[in-house]
This record gives sequence, C-alpha cells and structure tokens, in this order.
Amino acid sequence: MVEIKQVPYFAPSFGQIYDNRYHCAHYFPLENVCSIIFLTGSNTTDRYEFEPLDVPEGDDLNALSDLLSIPIRNKVKVPPAIAAIFWELLGVRATTLPDWMELDPSSTRHYYLWHNITRVLLHERAAGGAAGIHARVDAALSVINCNRTMQLTRDDKTDSFPDAWLVIDGYPPLVIVEEANATFLANPTYKLQKKFRRFPDYTGLPFVIGIAIEDDYVTIHRMSLDNDSKTQEGLLSEFPAGRLNLRISQERIRFIQVLINLGRYCDAVYQNPRRYIMFSGHRFFAPNY
Repeated sequence: MVEIKQVPYFAPSFGQIYDNRYHCAHYFPLENVCSIIFLTGSNTTDRYEFEPLDVPEGDDLNALSDLLSIPIRNKVKVPPAIAAIFWELLGVRATTLPDWMELDPSSTRHYYLWHNITRVLLHERAAGGAAGIHARVDAALSVINCNRTMQLTRDDKTDSFPDAWLVIDGYPPLVIVEEANATFLANPTYKLQKKFRRFPDYTGLPFVIGIAIEDDYVTIHRMSLDNDSKTQEGLLSEFPAGRLNLRISQERIRFIQVLINLGRYCDAVYQNPRRYIMFSGHRFFAPNY
C-alpha cells in the first residue's frame, strides 16, 4: 500500500526522512510543504536478490569487461506513483523505464535499496569532507551493499588509508574509494594507486573495485592484485563505460545500473569468499596493520 500525506515541513532543499516504523519515507519540497510517501504493507522486504554472476578466479584486469553495462534482469520494484515523482524532480521524461527498474503498483519491496537510489538520483551533497559529497558517495556504496553483507568504513583523517571501503568481515576490502574536490590538486585515481594494499590474502580474486571521485565525476577501476606490477597499466585499469558525469540526470540513472552490477560482483564473492580471498580475521586498514 502506498499512502501519500502532505505535512508542513520547512526544507531548504531536497532531502529524505527515513523511519523504520514506516519502512521507508521520502520527501520533496513543494512551497514549504513536503509530500511524505510512506511505504507500508506486508509486501516489503529488506533483501534485493542479485542475479548470480560467474566471477572467474585469478588476477585478471580484463575479466568481466562488460560488467558495468550488463542489463539488470532482477529489477528494483517501485510503485508507479513514487517513480513519477522522482522523474519529475529529475526533469526526465519517463517514456522509457531505466534498465534496472520495474513498476509494480502492489509492491513496496526493496525499500532500503530504493531509499539509497533516490539519494544518488537527487544528487545529494553534504557539507564537509574532501568534496562535500559524502552523503551521495555513502548512498552509492549502500546500493552496492544493499543487503548489508559488507561493512562500510570511512576514514577522512589517515593519509595512508582510502577515504572509504567495503569489506566482508575478516577479509580484505572488495571496494575502495578516493574522493577529491575539483579545487584540490590531488588526483583520486593516483591516490587509489598509492593507497591500495595488495594483501597476500587476495588469493583468487580477479580484481578489487576502485572508485575515484573527482567532484561530480566518477570513474570505476579494476585494481590488479599482482605485487610484481610496476606500471600504471599493470596496476589499475578503467572499466569500459566506467566514467560518469553525475551533473547529468541520465548519467545518474545509468550510475544506478553500474552500482547494481558492482553489487552483483561483491555478492558473488560473498556467496563463496574463500574461493577468492583468504580469511584472516584481521581488521584491514587499521593502525599498525
């Protein structure tokens, strides 16, 4: 059931209200009145079922070269009324649905996933941090990790650590992130190379996902686990179709497809982690490690 209510709420810009009692709530400004959409009913679930992905074993920067553009078969279920609201906010004609979305009037499933998708689509930015984009970046990582099988850690103080990373508990990170403001000289791709540690625990993983964010531009990389590689080409490779401009609404919509497919990769590893990574129980990127 979708229940639409209007309540007074003085909001300076786009934002969300999220309450577990209602499963999910979104709001948007309308002349100082926000329409809050409560998703309720029995047909709700936390879990989004990633389509199985065959991840090959062994270090290989050429593996899964089409990963980011693979069509999404397991769609995100969204009620039509809610989808229409967000297309209007984005200024996008909803004549063709995104590859990853399915309209379902009777369903309010995938509310945690949809909550974070909307934060990416609305181009949320927060004050502070390297680029003032932590809210959007954390939302994007939460799309990848929508079933909460990994831990998200952020470190903005330790120069030798990435800005953020996703890790299966007791294993080395699967995703590492570097952020930079366009006004800074720091190159996030270069910082990914400098901060990435090729732990011996990576025994059969083809690559680690590296996400470089420079203000509104995002580049997705495959990062090599070969300790003997000395050149940039041997350490890091940009995914085909792996660069996006998040200032453009259509690029943010495509970004969701990219994030879901990255989630498929991580979920495939999570289903059988010891096939790809050695369990050590260490806390990676921790002091003295």
